[in-house]
Amino acid sequence: MKTIYNWLFGVSKRKSENQAHYIYQVQEYDGRLWLTFGGALVCPMDMFKGEPIESLTEIRKLYVERNTTEE
Repeated sequence: MKTIYNWLFGVSKRKSENQAHYIYQVQEYDGRLWLTFGGALVCPMDMFKGEPIESLTEIRKLYVERNTTEE
């Protein structure tokens, strides 16, 4: 039964990765880089320590870990 449920409703790692790349982006706005969620501005990237792309990569990785339901 669990196999059927996962087949119907499971989210593969690849699909989670694609969703994470679509949902979390960095965008330039008003001369600054901003973190966006689904196209909406969230916060300026200079609020994060380190490189912005490293922060974005970590956010996406955490999303995939939380949302992948099948191997």
